[in-house]
Amino acid sequence: MAEWEGVLLPFLGVVALGAAAVLLLIASSPGRWRDRGRPVVSVRARVVGKRPDVSSRPFYQENGPIQVQTDTAYYVTFQTEDGRRLEFRTDGARYGLLAEMDEGVLMYRGTTFLHFERDAEPARSLAR
Repeated sequence: MAEWEGVLLPFLGVVALGAAAVLLLIASSPGRWRDRGRPVVSVRARVVGKRPDVSSRPFYQENGPIQVQTDTAYYVTFQTEDGRRLEFRTDGARYGLLAEMDEGVLMYRGTTFLHFERDAEPARSLAR
């Protein structure tokens, strides 16, 4: 084996892993890429539901115990003034700040949740 092969093969392996990581990152967020050209929509809305979605899968270690890896996705459902219901995936921090019956202005782009600005005082204008 030539001396350069000992350096080149590991280098190519690292480059291949990096490229795979970038492709995985792009593939894991298709909504954001698909929604980039869409306009930002702002509507009056109320939070009508929240739900976590917990998934788990085994993580095997060589010569070690099996561990379980869990992932949690958070979803919030809004109802607009015209009665439409929209469900968006969000992060845990935003999920924790929202409560059912909160009213305010919802901002989203396509299928991507951007922001919810809660009213200082609840207005009873939205249909229940």
